[in-house]
Amino acid sequence: MSPLQASHLFDRDDAIRLLADLVRLPTVNPPGDDTPGAELLAQELDRRGLRPELTEIGPGRTNATARIRGTGESPALLFNGHIDVVPPGEVPWRHSPFGAAVEEGRLYGRGASDMKSGLAAMLIAFDIVAHRKERLRGDLIFSAVTDEELGATGACRLVTDGLMSGVGGVLIGEPTGFNAYIAEKGLYWLELETTGVTAHGSMPHLGHNAIVDMHALLGEVLAIPLKEGADPGNGRATLNVGTIHGGVGPNVVPDLCRVSLDFRLPPGVGDGELMENVRAAVARAQARTPGMHVSIRSAGSRPAVATSPQDPLVRLVLKLCEERLGRKQKALPTPGFATDASALCSDPPVPFVIMGPGREELAHKPDEFVELDDYLKAIDLYAAIAERFLG
Repeated sequence: MSPLQASHLFDRDDAIRLLADLVRLPTVNPPGDDTPGAELLAQELDRRGLRPELTEIGPGRTNATARIRGTGESPALLFNGHIDVVPPGEVPWRHSPFGAAVEEGRLYGRGASDMKSGLAAMLIAFDIVAHRKERLRGDLIFSAVTDEELGATGACRLVTDGLMSGVGGVLIGEPTGFNAYIAEKGLYWLELETTGVTAHGSMPHLGHNAIVDMHALLGEVLAIPLKEGADPGNGRATLNVGTIHGGVGPNVVPDLCRVSLDFRLPPGVGDGELMENVRAAVARAQARTPGMHVSIRSAGSRPAVATSPQDPLVRLVLKLCEERLGRKQKALPTPGFATDASALCSDPPVPFVIMGPGREELAHKPDEFVELDDYLKAIDLYAAIAERFLG
C-alpha cells in the first residue's frame, strides 16, 4: 500500500492466508453448510485472544461473533458480513471455485468478492483495533452470519439475541468497489401457480393448458407499473421472472405451471400496494381467459432501508475514503441488491454503510476474484473507521 493508504501495521501474508483459507471452504447456500466457515473464523479470533462466540442457527448454519468492550460513553459499531456463498454454477471456471488461486495480484474463488474478502478484512481490522493502547468509547462488534444469500436467518438471530442493542452504526463489507452505499431496495418474492386439466397432447381440446394460462397471466403481471420511491435517487421498483416450471412432456397437456417473481421495492414503495396490483393483474387475466385458476404465495420479503447522507457514520466513511484511498465520492443507493441491512437496521432504524473491497459486478459469476491490494486497503480502512467512530 502507498503512504496515502498505510497507517496500520499488520501481517500481509497472514491476512492473505486467512482469506485463502476462508475461500477454500465450500460454504454454499443452498444447501447452507457454512458452519465450517464460522468455526474457522472463531479459531482465528481465539488465536488472537478475542473470545469468539458460536451460535448455531440450525443444521449447518452458525454465526460467529466477538466484542471489544469500550467505556460505554458512545454507541457501539457493528462490523457485519456473511459466510455463505452461492453455488459455483454449471459454467466451467478457469480456476477452481474453491482453490483460492492467486494470479497477477488477484485471488480467485467463489466468495472472493462476495463477500469473504470483506469479512476477512473486518476480522483483521477488528484484531488491530483490539490491540490498540487507548480504550474505545464504545463497543466494537464483529459479526459473521449465516444464510444472507437466501433467508437472512443469521442476521435475524443477531437481532433476537439482542446483539443490536446499543449499536449506533453498522458497517457491512459487501462488494462495492469501495463505493459507499446507504440505501437498498426491499425484496419481495412471489410464486404464481396456474392449474389446468391434463389430457393427451393429440387432443388438447379435452384438457386445459396451465402453461398457456401462465403465459396470459405473465403478460398482465409484466404490465404492472413499477413506481419510484419517495427519493427518486433510490430508483424505481423492478421485477424479474426468476423461474418457471410446468409440464411433463410434449405429448401431455400440462395441468400445473409455477413461476417465481422477484420484486425490488425502493424505500417508500409498499408491498401492500404491490399485492393489490398483482391481484388486479390476476383478475384481468382471468376475465380474458375462461377457466383460469390462479394461486398466489408469498415466498419471502425484506424491507427497504435507507440512511441519511448527513448521518455522522456516512460522513466519516466518506472522509476516510478520501483520506485513505484518495477517493472523493458521494454516498449512493445499491444498484439493486439487498443485504443484511434489511434485517439489522430496519426496526428500529440504525445508520448503516455498505462498503467492501470486492466488485459487485463479479458477485455470483464464474471466476470471481478480489484484487489483493484492495483487500489489504480495506483492512486499514475498516480499522480507521472503527477508531474514529468509537474514539
